[in-house]
Amino acid sequence: MQHYQARINKAYHIFMMLISPLFAGYLIFKMKNKSYIIFLGTVFFGLLGSLFIYNTEGDGLTHLLDVKRFYLDMPFFEFTEGVFKLLTFQPIEGSQDLYKHIISYLAGAVFQIPELIHVFGGLLLGYFFTKSVLLVFEDKSKQKMGVFLLSFAVLFLIVRSVSALNSLRMWTGMWVFFYGSYSYIKNKEVKFLWYVGLAIFVHFSYLLFSIPLIAAILLRNRKKLVVGIFIASFFINTGFKQVFNIVESTGLYQNKMNGNIISEQEIDSRAAQYEDKSVNSNFYNEFGPLIYNTFSIPLLSFILIIVYLRKSKIEYLNFLIAGGLLLVSLSNLVDGISPSIYGRGLTIAGTFLTAAAIQVLILNKSEMSSRLKNKLVKFSFSVFLLSAVLHALFHLSYAFNTISGFVIALPIASWYLGNDDSSIRDFIGVFF
Repeated sequence: MQHYQARINKAYHIFMMLISPLFAGYLIFKMKNKSYIIFLGTVFFGLLGSLFIYNTEGDGLTHLLDVKRFYLDMPFFEFTEGVFKLLTFQPIEGSQDLYKHIISYLAGAVFQIPELIHVFGGLLLGYFFTKSVLLVFEDKSKQKMGVFLLSFAVLFLIVRSVSALNSLRMWTGMWVFFYGSYSYIKNKEVKFLWYVGLAIFVHFSYLLFSIPLIAAILLRNRKKLVVGIFIASFFINTGFKQVFNIVESTGLYQNKMNGNIISEQEIDSRAAQYEDKSVNSNFYNEFGPLIYNTFSIPLLSFILIIVYLRKSKIEYLNFLIAGGLLLVSLSNLVDGISPSIYGRGLTIAGTFLTAAAIQVLILNKSEMSSRLKNKLVKFSFSVFLLSAVLHALFHLSYAFNTISGFVIALPIASWYLGNDDSSIRDFIGVFF
Protein backbone atom coordinates (compact mmCIF):
# COMPACT_ATOMS: atom_id res chain seq x y z
CA MET A 1 0.00 0.00 0.00
CA GLN A 2 2.84 2.37 0.91
CA HIS A 3 4.63 1.59 -2.35
CA TYR A 4 1.42 2.28 -4.30
CA GLN A 5 0.98 5.62 -2.52
CA ALA A 6 4.57 6.57 -3.39
CA ARG A 7 3.89 5.94 -7.06
CA ILE A 8 0.75 8.09 -6.86
CA ASN A 9 2.73 10.92 -5.24
CA LYS A 10 5.44 10.76 -7.91
CA ALA A 11 2.83 10.82 -10.66
CA TYR A 12 1.18 13.83 -9.01
CA HIS A 13 4.43 15.80 -8.84
CA ILE A 14 5.34 14.94 -12.44
CA PHE A 15 1.87 16.15 -13.45
CA MET A 16 2.50 19.38 -11.52
CA MET A 17 5.75 19.82 -13.45
CA LEU A 18 3.77 19.69 -16.67
CA ILE A 19 1.47 22.41 -15.31
CA SER A 20 4.07 24.63 -13.63
CA PRO A 21 7.72 23.47 -13.45
CA LEU A 22 8.60 26.45 -11.23
CA PHE A 23 5.91 25.59 -8.67
CA ALA A 24 6.84 21.90 -8.81
CA GLY A 25 10.45 22.86 -8.08
CA TYR A 26 9.23 24.70 -4.98
CA LEU A 27 7.33 21.59 -3.85
CA ILE A 28 10.49 19.48 -4.22
CA PHE A 29 12.29 21.79 -1.76
CA LYS A 30 9.59 21.12 0.86
CA MET A 31 9.91 17.34 0.70
CA LYS A 32 11.58 15.22 3.38
CA ASN A 33 11.99 11.88 1.62
CA LYS A 34 15.45 11.76 0.00
CA SER A 35 14.56 9.21 -2.66
CA TYR A 36 11.61 11.40 -3.72
CA ILE A 37 13.80 14.46 -3.91
CA ILE A 38 16.45 12.68 -6.00
CA PHE A 39 13.91 11.24 -8.40
CA LEU A 40 11.93 14.45 -8.84
CA GLY A 41 15.06 16.62 -8.92
CA THR A 42 16.36 14.48 -11.76
CA VAL A 43 13.08 14.72 -13.68
CA PHE A 44 12.92 18.47 -13.01
CA PHE A 45 16.31 19.11 -14.63
CA GLY A 46 15.38 16.85 -17.53
CA LEU A 47 12.30 19.04 -18.01
CA LEU A 48 14.49 22.15 -17.87
CA GLY A 49 16.59 20.57 -20.62
CA SER A 50 13.46 20.33 -22.78
CA LEU A 51 12.93 24.07 -22.22
CA PHE A 52 16.46 25.01 -23.25
CA ILE A 53 16.71 28.00 -25.61
CA TYR A 54 19.34 27.70 -28.36
CA ASN A 55 21.04 31.07 -28.73
CA THR A 56 22.97 31.99 -31.86
CA GLU A 57 26.25 31.56 -30.01
CA GLY A 58 27.31 29.26 -27.22
CA ASP A 59 28.04 25.65 -26.42
CA GLY A 60 24.38 24.60 -26.39
CA LEU A 61 23.87 25.37 -30.06
CA THR A 62 27.23 23.81 -30.93
CA HIS A 63 26.20 20.53 -29.30
CA LEU A 64 22.86 20.56 -31.12
CA LEU A 65 24.52 21.16 -34.49
CA ASP A 66 26.99 18.34 -33.81
CA VAL A 67 24.07 15.95 -33.26
CA LYS A 68 22.45 17.03 -36.52
CA ARG A 69 25.68 16.79 -38.45
CA PHE A 70 27.24 13.60 -37.12
CA TYR A 71 24.59 11.48 -35.36
CA LEU A 72 21.25 11.55 -37.18
CA ASP A 73 22.21 8.72 -39.53
CA MET A 74 24.96 7.10 -37.47
CA PRO A 75 24.97 3.28 -37.73
CA PHE A 76 25.22 1.30 -34.50
CA PHE A 77 28.59 -0.13 -35.55
CA GLU A 78 30.01 3.37 -35.94
CA PHE A 79 28.63 4.26 -32.52
CA THR A 80 30.29 1.28 -30.83
CA GLU A 81 33.55 2.00 -32.65
CA GLY A 82 33.36 5.54 -31.28
CA VAL A 83 32.74 4.19 -27.76
CA PHE A 84 35.90 2.11 -27.94
CA LYS A 85 37.98 5.03 -29.18
CA LEU A 86 36.69 7.38 -26.51
CA LEU A 87 37.27 4.78 -23.81
CA THR A 88 40.90 4.82 -24.88
CA PHE A 89 40.88 8.64 -24.96
CA GLN A 90 40.99 9.02 -28.73
CA PRO A 91 38.77 11.86 -29.99
CA ILE A 92 36.29 11.20 -32.76
CA GLU A 93 34.45 13.48 -35.16
CA GLY A 94 31.59 15.17 -33.35
CA SER A 95 32.57 14.22 -29.79
CA GLN A 96 35.59 14.43 -27.58
CA ASP A 97 34.04 12.74 -24.54
CA LEU A 98 32.18 9.45 -24.10
CA TYR A 99 29.29 11.13 -22.29
CA LYS A 100 28.48 13.48 -25.16
CA HIS A 101 28.89 10.63 -27.66
CA ILE A 102 26.28 8.51 -25.87
CA ILE A 103 23.62 11.20 -25.38
CA SER A 104 24.19 12.51 -28.91
CA TYR A 105 23.62 9.04 -30.35
CA LEU A 106 20.46 8.54 -28.27
CA ALA A 107 19.06 11.93 -29.30
CA GLY A 108 20.07 11.78 -32.95
CA ALA A 109 20.23 8.19 -34.14
CA VAL A 110 17.81 6.44 -31.76
CA PHE A 111 15.06 9.03 -31.23
CA GLN A 112 15.78 11.26 -34.26
CA ILE A 113 15.15 14.36 -32.11
CA PRO A 114 18.45 16.25 -31.73
CA GLU A 115 17.02 18.58 -29.04
CA LEU A 116 16.75 15.60 -26.71
CA ILE A 117 20.48 15.94 -26.08
CA HIS A 118 19.67 18.59 -23.48
CA VAL A 119 16.93 16.46 -21.94
CA PHE A 120 19.35 13.58 -21.42
CA GLY A 121 22.01 16.02 -20.28
CA GLY A 122 19.56 17.57 -17.83
CA LEU A 123 18.71 14.18 -16.33
CA LEU A 124 22.33 13.37 -15.47
CA LEU A 125 22.97 16.90 -14.25
CA GLY A 126 19.84 16.83 -12.12
CA TYR A 127 20.70 13.48 -10.58
CA PHE A 128 24.18 14.43 -9.40
CA PHE A 129 23.32 18.03 -8.53
CA THR A 130 20.39 16.89 -6.37
CA LYS A 131 22.48 14.21 -4.64
CA SER A 132 25.28 16.73 -4.05
CA VAL A 133 22.90 19.23 -2.45
CA LEU A 134 21.42 16.55 -0.20
CA LEU A 135 24.90 15.40 0.79
CA VAL A 136 26.02 18.92 1.72
CA PHE A 137 22.93 19.57 3.85
CA GLU A 138 22.41 16.10 5.33
CA ASP A 139 23.82 17.11 8.74
CA LYS A 140 21.68 20.22 9.05
CA SER A 141 19.37 20.26 12.07
CA LYS A 142 15.67 21.02 11.80
CA GLN A 143 16.18 24.52 13.15
CA LYS A 144 15.70 27.47 10.82
CA MET A 145 18.67 28.64 8.82
CA GLY A 146 20.37 31.83 9.86
CA VAL A 147 21.19 34.61 7.42
CA PHE A 148 24.72 33.35 6.78
CA LEU A 149 23.71 29.74 6.15
CA LEU A 150 20.76 30.74 3.98
CA SER A 151 22.98 33.04 1.91
CA PHE A 152 25.64 30.38 1.35
CA ALA A 153 22.91 27.85 0.51
CA VAL A 154 21.43 30.16 -2.15
CA LEU A 155 24.88 30.73 -3.66
CA PHE A 156 25.57 26.99 -3.72
CA LEU A 157 22.24 26.33 -5.45
CA ILE A 158 22.64 29.06 -8.05
CA VAL A 159 26.22 28.71 -9.28
CA ARG A 160 26.55 26.16 -12.10
CA SER A 161 23.18 24.50 -11.62
CA VAL A 162 20.72 25.59 -14.32
CA SER A 163 23.51 27.42 -16.16
CA ALA A 164 25.33 24.08 -16.46
CA LEU A 165 22.81 22.97 -19.11
CA ASN A 166 24.48 25.12 -21.74
CA SER A 167 27.89 23.45 -21.67
CA LEU A 168 26.41 19.98 -20.92
CA ARG A 169 29.79 18.43 -20.12
CA MET A 170 32.01 20.67 -18.00
CA TRP A 171 29.72 21.53 -15.12
CA THR A 172 27.79 18.28 -15.15
CA GLY A 173 31.22 16.70 -14.74
CA MET A 174 31.85 19.02 -11.80
CA TRP A 175 28.82 17.74 -9.89
CA VAL A 176 29.80 14.12 -10.62
CA PHE A 177 33.34 14.96 -9.49
CA PHE A 178 32.16 16.71 -6.32
CA TYR A 179 29.60 14.09 -5.34
CA GLY A 180 31.96 11.16 -5.87
CA SER A 181 34.86 12.61 -3.89
CA TYR A 182 32.78 14.03 -1.04
CA SER A 183 30.76 10.81 -0.71
CA TYR A 184 34.00 8.84 -0.53
CA ILE A 185 35.25 10.95 2.37
CA LYS A 186 31.93 10.87 4.25
CA ASN A 187 31.09 7.21 3.71
CA LYS A 188 34.57 5.65 3.44
CA GLU A 189 33.42 3.50 0.52
CA VAL A 190 35.78 3.04 -2.42
CA LYS A 191 32.87 2.64 -4.84
CA PHE A 192 32.35 6.42 -4.81
CA LEU A 193 35.77 6.96 -6.37
CA TRP A 194 34.33 5.42 -9.54
CA TYR A 195 32.25 8.58 -9.88
CA VAL A 196 35.44 10.63 -9.92
CA GLY A 197 36.60 8.41 -12.78
CA LEU A 198 33.22 8.86 -14.47
CA ALA A 199 33.71 12.64 -14.42
CA ILE A 200 36.74 12.19 -16.69
CA PHE A 201 34.48 10.60 -19.33
CA VAL A 202 31.98 13.44 -18.95
CA HIS A 203 34.73 15.98 -19.60
CA PHE A 204 38.35 14.99 -20.10
CA SER A 205 39.75 17.99 -18.19
CA TYR A 206 38.81 16.28 -14.91
CA LEU A 207 41.84 14.08 -15.38
CA LEU A 208 43.88 17.20 -14.67
CA PHE A 209 41.62 18.41 -11.85
CA SER A 210 41.84 14.98 -10.22
CA ILE A 211 45.50 15.72 -9.35
CA PRO A 212 44.69 18.31 -6.64
CA LEU A 213 41.68 16.21 -5.63
CA ILE A 214 43.83 13.15 -4.95
CA ALA A 215 46.29 15.38 -3.12
CA ALA A 216 43.42 16.68 -0.95
CA ILE A 217 42.31 13.15 -0.10
CA LEU A 218 45.84 12.15 0.92
CA LEU A 219 46.94 15.40 2.57
CA ARG A 220 43.68 16.68 4.11
CA ASN A 221 45.10 16.35 7.64
CA ARG A 222 48.54 17.73 6.72
CA LYS A 223 47.18 21.21 7.18
CA LYS A 224 50.37 23.26 7.21
CA LEU A 225 51.56 21.53 4.05
CA VAL A 226 48.27 22.21 2.22
CA VAL A 227 48.25 25.84 3.32
CA GLY A 228 51.90 26.16 2.33
CA ILE A 229 51.17 24.87 -1.18
CA PHE A 230 48.23 27.25 -1.45
CA ILE A 231 50.25 30.32 -0.41
CA ALA A 232 53.23 29.33 -2.56
CA SER A 233 50.99 29.04 -5.63
CA PHE A 234 50.48 32.82 -5.60
CA PHE A 235 54.21 33.34 -6.07
CA ILE A 236 55.25 30.44 -8.29
CA ASN A 237 54.87 31.01 -12.03
CA THR A 238 54.74 27.90 -14.16
CA GLY A 239 53.84 27.19 -17.76
CA PHE A 240 50.95 25.03 -18.87
CA LYS A 241 53.43 22.72 -20.63
CA GLN A 242 54.84 21.70 -17.25
CA VAL A 243 51.38 20.75 -15.99
CA PHE A 244 50.60 19.07 -19.30
CA ASN A 245 53.73 16.92 -19.01
CA ILE A 246 52.29 15.40 -15.83
CA VAL A 247 49.15 14.32 -17.66
CA GLU A 248 50.99 13.34 -20.83
CA SER A 249 53.19 11.00 -18.80
CA THR A 250 50.12 8.82 -18.25
CA GLY A 251 50.23 7.98 -21.97
CA LEU A 252 46.97 9.67 -22.88
CA TYR A 253 46.23 11.00 -26.32
CA GLN A 254 47.87 14.41 -26.74
CA ASN A 255 45.52 15.82 -29.37
CA LYS A 256 42.54 15.05 -27.17
CA MET A 257 44.09 16.98 -24.32
CA ASN A 258 44.63 19.95 -26.58
CA GLY A 259 41.07 19.82 -27.92
CA ASN A 260 39.44 19.59 -24.52
CA ILE A 261 41.48 21.98 -22.46
CA ILE A 262 43.46 24.37 -24.63
CA SER A 263 41.17 25.14 -27.56
CA GLU A 264 37.81 25.40 -25.84
CA GLN A 265 37.10 28.97 -24.71
CA GLU A 266 36.37 29.68 -21.11
CA ILE A 267 32.67 29.07 -20.55
CA ASP A 268 32.36 31.93 -18.09
CA SER A 269 33.27 34.52 -20.73
CA ARG A 270 30.30 33.56 -22.91
CA ALA A 271 27.39 34.68 -20.79
CA ALA A 272 27.36 38.16 -22.29
CA GLN A 273 26.93 36.61 -25.74
CA TYR A 274 23.42 35.58 -24.72
CA GLU A 275 22.44 39.18 -24.20
CA ASP A 276 21.48 41.64 -26.95
CA LYS A 277 24.24 44.12 -27.76
CA SER A 278 22.37 46.79 -25.87
CA VAL A 279 22.47 44.67 -22.73
CA ASN A 280 26.05 43.44 -23.01
CA SER A 281 27.19 46.21 -20.69
CA ASN A 282 25.27 44.80 -17.69
CA PHE A 283 27.68 45.25 -14.81
CA TYR A 284 27.06 41.80 -13.33
CA ASN A 285 27.95 40.15 -16.64
CA GLU A 286 31.13 42.17 -16.92
CA PHE A 287 32.31 42.17 -13.32
CA GLY A 288 30.54 39.25 -11.58
CA PRO A 289 32.93 36.43 -12.57
CA LEU A 290 35.95 38.75 -12.44
CA ILE A 291 35.31 39.87 -8.85
CA TYR A 292 34.38 36.34 -7.80
CA ASN A 293 37.57 34.80 -9.20
CA THR A 294 40.04 37.48 -8.20
CA PHE A 295 38.60 38.58 -4.85
CA SER A 296 35.78 36.38 -3.50
CA ILE A 297 37.44 32.98 -3.88
CA PRO A 298 40.83 34.07 -2.41
CA LEU A 299 38.98 35.79 0.48
CA LEU A 300 36.89 32.70 1.26
CA SER A 301 40.04 30.58 1.04
CA PHE A 302 41.83 32.66 3.68
CA ILE A 303 38.74 32.70 5.93
CA LEU A 304 38.54 28.92 5.85
CA ILE A 305 42.27 28.59 6.47
CA ILE A 306 41.62 30.16 9.90
CA VAL A 307 39.04 27.46 10.63
CA TYR A 308 41.21 24.76 9.03
CA LEU A 309 44.27 25.48 11.18
CA ARG A 310 42.46 26.11 14.48
CA LYS A 311 40.21 23.11 14.27
CA SER A 312 39.26 20.39 13.33
CA LYS A 313 39.27 16.65 13.45
CA ILE A 314 36.22 16.53 11.20
CA GLU A 315 37.47 14.61 8.17
CA TYR A 316 34.94 15.79 5.61
CA LEU A 317 35.39 19.45 6.55
CA ASN A 318 39.17 19.12 6.27
CA PHE A 319 38.75 17.51 2.86
CA LEU A 320 36.45 20.22 1.50
CA ILE A 321 38.81 22.98 2.61
CA ALA A 322 41.94 21.14 1.42
CA GLY A 323 40.24 20.32 -1.91
CA GLY A 324 39.25 23.94 -2.45
CA LEU A 325 42.69 25.28 -1.52
CA LEU A 326 44.54 22.85 -3.79
CA LEU A 327 42.20 23.49 -6.71
CA VAL A 328 42.85 27.22 -6.29
CA SER A 329 46.55 26.38 -6.23
CA LEU A 330 46.31 24.60 -9.58
CA SER A 331 44.47 27.58 -11.05
CA ASN A 332 47.14 29.94 -9.78
CA LEU A 333 49.88 27.85 -11.37
CA VAL A 334 48.35 28.13 -14.84
CA ASP A 335 47.10 31.71 -14.57
CA GLY A 336 48.10 33.60 -17.71
CA ILE A 337 48.94 30.39 -19.56
CA SER A 338 45.56 28.69 -19.83
CA PRO A 339 42.59 30.99 -19.05
CA SER A 340 40.28 28.01 -19.52
CA ILE A 341 41.85 25.92 -16.77
CA TYR A 342 42.28 28.98 -14.56
CA GLY A 343 38.60 29.97 -14.72
CA ARG A 344 37.21 26.46 -14.49
CA GLY A 345 39.53 25.52 -11.65
CA LEU A 346 38.38 28.50 -9.59
CA THR A 347 34.73 27.66 -10.24
CA ILE A 348 35.26 24.07 -9.07
CA ALA A 349 37.27 25.30 -6.09
CA GLY A 350 34.43 27.69 -5.27
CA THR A 351 32.01 24.77 -5.08
CA PHE A 352 34.24 22.94 -2.58
CA LEU A 353 34.89 26.06 -0.50
CA THR A 354 31.23 27.12 -0.44
CA ALA A 355 30.29 23.60 0.70
CA ALA A 356 32.98 23.88 3.39
CA ALA A 357 31.56 27.21 4.60
CA ILE A 358 28.11 25.61 4.79
CA GLN A 359 29.53 22.81 6.95
CA VAL A 360 31.20 25.34 9.25
CA LEU A 361 27.87 27.11 9.71
CA ILE A 362 25.95 23.86 10.21
CA LEU A 363 28.43 22.87 12.92
CA ASN A 364 28.09 26.27 14.56
CA LYS A 365 26.22 25.11 17.67
CA SER A 366 28.33 22.02 18.28
CA GLU A 367 31.90 21.68 17.13
CA MET A 368 32.56 25.13 15.72
CA SER A 369 30.76 27.56 18.03
CA SER A 370 33.83 29.10 19.60
CA ARG A 371 35.40 29.63 16.18
CA LEU A 372 32.44 31.44 14.75
CA LYS A 373 32.45 33.85 17.67
CA ASN A 374 35.57 35.23 16.10
CA LYS A 375 34.45 38.59 14.72
CA LEU A 376 37.04 38.50 11.97
CA VAL A 377 35.58 35.31 10.51
CA LYS A 378 32.01 36.61 10.71
CA PHE A 379 32.92 39.93 9.16
CA SER A 380 34.87 38.17 6.40
CA PHE A 381 31.90 35.93 5.62
CA SER A 382 29.78 39.05 5.23
CA VAL A 383 32.29 40.64 2.87
CA PHE A 384 32.52 37.45 0.83
CA LEU A 385 28.76 37.14 0.43
CA LEU A 386 28.43 40.78 -0.61
CA SER A 387 31.21 40.36 -3.16
CA ALA A 388 29.51 37.24 -4.56
CA VAL A 389 26.18 38.98 -5.26
CA LEU A 390 27.23 40.02 -8.77
CA HIS A 391 28.37 36.47 -9.52
CA ALA A 392 24.98 35.12 -8.42
CA LEU A 393 23.24 37.67 -10.65
CA PHE A 394 25.51 36.59 -13.50
CA HIS A 395 24.32 32.99 -13.19
CA LEU A 396 20.69 34.02 -12.83
CA SER A 397 21.06 36.09 -15.99
CA TYR A 398 22.65 33.07 -17.65
CA ALA A 399 19.64 30.92 -16.75
CA PHE A 400 17.12 33.61 -17.75
CA ASN A 401 18.62 33.72 -21.25
CA THR A 402 18.75 29.96 -21.82
CA ILE A 403 15.48 28.68 -20.30
CA SER A 404 12.04 29.18 -21.84
CA GLY A 405 9.59 31.55 -20.17
CA PHE A 406 7.15 28.63 -20.13
CA VAL A 407 9.08 27.26 -17.14
CA ILE A 408 6.57 29.32 -15.16
CA ALA A 409 3.58 27.44 -16.57
CA LEU A 410 2.54 25.14 -19.42
CA PRO A 411 5.94 23.90 -20.68
CA ILE A 412 4.16 21.97 -23.44
CA ALA A 413 3.73 25.32 -25.21
CA SER A 414 7.53 25.58 -25.46
CA TRP A 415 7.72 22.17 -27.12
CA TYR A 416 5.05 23.24 -29.61
CA LEU A 417 6.72 26.56 -30.46
CA GLY A 418 10.19 25.07 -30.94
CA ASN A 419 12.61 27.65 -32.37
CA ASP A 420 9.97 30.38 -32.00
CA ASP A 421 10.04 30.09 -28.22
CA SER A 422 11.32 32.92 -26.01
CA SER A 423 13.52 32.94 -22.93
CA ILE A 424 12.56 34.04 -19.42
CA ARG A 425 14.34 37.33 -20.08
CA ASP A 426 12.23 37.93 -23.21
CA PHE A 427 9.05 37.15 -21.28
CA ILE A 428 10.02 39.61 -18.54
CA GLY A 429 10.83 42.21 -21.21
CA VAL A 430 7.24 42.06 -22.47
CA PHE A 431 5.85 43.21 -19.12
CA PHE A 432 8.63 45.55 -17.96
